[in-house]
Amino acid sequence: MSKASSAADIFGADDFDVDRYLSNRPRFPPHIFSFIKSYLSTSQANAAPFPGTLLDLGCGPGFSSFPLLDHPSFDKLIGIDTGKGMVRIAPQAYEAWLSSLPSGSQQRQNLQGKPVSFSVASSSDLSEVVQDNSVNLAIAATAAHWFDPGPTWAELSRALKPGGAVVWFTYGENYLPRHPTLQGDIYHFMQGDSKAGDSIGPYFPQPGRSYLTNLLQQVPFPHEVRPALPSTLREQWDVSSATRKLHPLAGEGYADLSWTTAPDAHALPAEAEPFRLEQVMSWERYESYIRSASAYHAYMREHAEEKEGPEDVVGRFVRSLRGKVDEERKRSIGTEEALDEAHVRVAWPLGLMAIKKKAKAT
Repeated sequence: MSKASSAADIFGADDFDVDRYLSNRPRFPPHIFSFIKSYLSTSQANAAPFPGTLLDLGCGPGFSSFPLLDHPSFDKLIGIDTGKGMVRIAPQAYEAWLSSLPSGSQQRQNLQGKPVSFSVASSSDLSEVVQDNSVNLAIAATAAHWFDPGPTWAELSRALKPGGAVVWFTYGENYLPRHPTLQGDIYHFMQGDSKAGDSIGPYFPQPGRSYLTNLLQQVPFPHEVRPALPSTLREQWDVSSATRKLHPLAGEGYADLSWTTAPDAHALPAEAEPFRLEQVMSWERYESYIRSASAYHAYMREHAEEKEGPEDVVGRFVRSLRGKVDEERKRSIGTEEALDEAHVRVAWPLGLMAIKKKAKAT
């Protein structure tokens, strides 16, 4: 079985459906951007002098950097990605997002005149992208699990201003918070090792996929990189500022859903703990979301015959899952939220890691 070995192999492939990927991936919720802005403002004495660059590593279409750009710390946005299709579509995505903001709003005014650019590049070599000591914040949204940590942290040691910050965040494996008993079905399909046509798990590149589903816990901070960074680079980082925030996990890549059994669990707003992204989706949209996975793309390369059949691997999975949800709803009349049979509530565990560069040498 041939499998993709890297992000570039998948997202840079000529036959990768960029439009489907971008239109069906969930957007990060406002509370994650509020957390990042709060982290930036913590200890103003140790903040980077502004304005400076907002750098988006593995930017995709840039969606995850746009809500941060109006912050006064930034005078420009630079996004990089190894996928040519992602970089191609990013400028249009920014213009569409900008146009969606209310005319005359403070946010839109704050964005006036801030240049935005995107290019094909890797986090391991930013020499053609950003100058020394020019970046106030480097983010990576659902991308850090692909990085080579040693070269990436070395480049960020050079590019970040003293007092600048790095914040990497991701979402893990989806689950249905109103139907926690079905988590095993989703886990088997998305992360299982079955090659019997009932799982796309074997088609995800590893170890990157496991880093994502474990919410970046295996991704090291600069002082944790092995082999260690040179001391001149390692000592630039404020170890005391290093923080991780994540949805609790019950096992490898397996979100802890014990919170869903609390009497008031489903009254919790999305920004409440546990740290998660949550939204209502139509079943058709959920199916499209699963089809946007890189592993589905790789699976269909190996099983082209399913393109001609009445139902492919994702269709079979979603039909089965939907049937089980319908059965649970019938048995739990009065406890399910007021959703029609065409919709379901979906959640993703969130994980975040952040660290700052020292404001001055010690």
